[in-house]
Amino acid sequence: MPVSGYVEEVKRLTPADLTAFYKKYYVPNNAVLIVAGDTSADEVRKLAERHYGPIAKKPVDSRRRPSSGGTELPQRLIRADARVAEARWARDYLAPLLVGSWWIHHLRGELKVALPLAEELENFGKTHDNSSALLLGKVVRGTTCLFLGELTTARALLEQCDALGEPAHRAVLAPWIVNDQYVQTLVFLAVILATQGYIEQGRARLNAALRRWR
Repeated sequence: MPVSGYVEEVKRLTPADLTAFYKKYYVPNNAVLIVAGDTSADEVRKLAERHYGPIAKKPVDSRRRPSSGGTELPQRLIRADARVAEARWARDYLAPLLVGSWWIHHLRGELKVALPLAEELENFGKTHDNSSALLLGKVVRGTTCLFLGELTTARALLEQCDALGEPAHRAVLAPWIVNDQYVQTLVFLAVILATQGYIEQGRARLNAALRRWR
């Protein structure tokens, strides 16, 4: 049955019904507090005790989930549309989530945390035969290795990413990332090559990045 109840049931609710439900079930001992952000458990506990501590507990009945609706209501709800070709369809967006998580930890300087996420993205591209995710995984892993000072590994990874400049990969990656990863790859390669003493090669990569940027 629908989580919020059938439409017919919801329409029969009155303000008094809603108020009574709120007073009965919206109590501290029947709630879960979720906190996200730059804070600590001790700080959150102090704030929770200050703001929620004074609210008294109330006895709450155990949750009972009905297996069927009222006898006058349909026991099975079916939604159909002639335009629907498949009854069930789902798609998981794991790669963008990995990119976003990697980017957050990388910006915070948490490189040891960011590196496994980059490796997971690269492995995702391999196991799912997703060349765009594989290339981006190499870029972010190479970038992390660069900031970790592992220049040889970073160079080996970034030099495998020339295909990022192809329109097909750019179209796939555009919703995941804001900046042009191919330009970023060329710039990082230029830095690595120059640091390793390959000045002219580094200059060539940097000029290529500038041409693309313009």
